[in-house]
Amino acid sequence: MSYIFFALLAAFSFGMGTLSSKVASKHALKSWHQLWVYFIIFYSVLPPIFIALTQPFSLPSLGLLEISLNSLIFVVALAIFFKALFTVDASVATPLFQLQAAVIAILAYLFLGEKFSSMTYFWLGVIVLGAVIVSVDEKLHITSFLRPAVLLM
Repeated sequence: MSYIFFALLAAFSFGMGTLSSKVASKHALKSWHQLWVYFIIFYSVLPPIFIALTQPFSLPSLGLLEISLNSLIFVVALAIFFKALFTVDASVATPLFQLQAAVIAILAYLFLGEKFSSMTYFWLGVIVLGAVIVSVDEKLHITSFLRPAVLLM
């Protein structure tokens, strides 16, 4: 199957996950900590157990430190995202969280020395502008962006 299908399926899945997180944060859970713990248990602990029981499994021989660092950073980023979901509407938090593509490109330029074409910089600007425009709430208040959890994200 085409990678486009899988990319769209992943985007839909992440969207449904964010929506369910927001519903849980509004109606079922009292703090973002609970949401984060549930997420870590169901998304980080259960899938590897399922894979280990159904597939041959072994730890990688190289890159274990990098994989561990990546996992730690990802878990911290999710905690910040869930804190933002409890602070602002999902319609504000999610587009800003999706700025990660632009941030990755900037960090790749700064730390890995990757060079981009002027067209890539243009599209990065479009991503940032689009995320800000989509995230503006119905009353066009810029204060939604100035909350600590959103700024950390």
